[in-house]
Amino acid sequence: MQNMRGLARAIPGFVVLWGCTGEPMNKGTTASLGDSTASGIPTIAMVDSVPGELALRKEPVQFFQRAHTAIAQKDARKAAAALRDAARYFRQVRDSAAVKVKGRLTYVEGELDSLARVAEGKEGIALRALDGAFARANLAEAERHAARLDAAWVRKDTMSAAAEIIMTVDHIERANTDAATPVDKYESLQLADARRLGTDLLKHVPLTSGASMARVQQDLRSVIAATEKHTRKTGPARGS
Repeated sequence: MQNMRGLARAIPGFVVLWGCTGEPMNKGTTASLGDSTASGIPTIAMVDSVPGELALRKEPVQFFQRAHTAIAQKDARKAAAALRDAARYFRQVRDSAAVKVKGRLTYVEGELDSLARVAEGKEGIALRALDGAFARANLAEAERHAARLDAAWVRKDTMSAAAEIIMTVDHIERANTDAATPVDKYESLQLADARRLGTDLLKHVPLTSGASMARVQQDLRSVIAATEKHTRKTGPARGS
């Protein structure tokens, strides 16, 4: 949820709407509610008409939070259900993902399904094991959005590219947080520059040159590669 709120603050005109968490919209906010899914995946609805995936942003974060809370409360049934919902999310987004990221999404789906089975076993799962899995899941989402950014820029869809930049940055930051390995100072500057470019483009601030986008794309790939090393160090573990 933290990422979603940060996004709403960063982009005037957007409001976060939670499908099933029961959180009300801020009073005085005007927006049209996006379609909520049967599984309760939260959405972002846009006040202004801006194309791109931000118009209806689906996130697995609520499933992660439900699983984390359930494990902390030693509720194996709820934890397993949340993990299976998360696995289902990745199975759904994989169908429309770029070929080069399908393998990563398939791996995450399998890991989450496996954790759901372990959660129902005698040993249970350590909270740290969940964090590792969620770090890899967020990294997979970052790669998926980065691929969508590349495709949007090739077809000269500036607004969609801007939205994908912001979502890529969000998931990179979340992956590093879950892995308990914050980005270093240089990587942090790269992500801040990328977010700034995405936000400017959504505000219709023109690019000074195409080199700016090429640099951001390269920076995002670089930070994703560094983040992957961090998430490898956070392996599965059992027991509480």
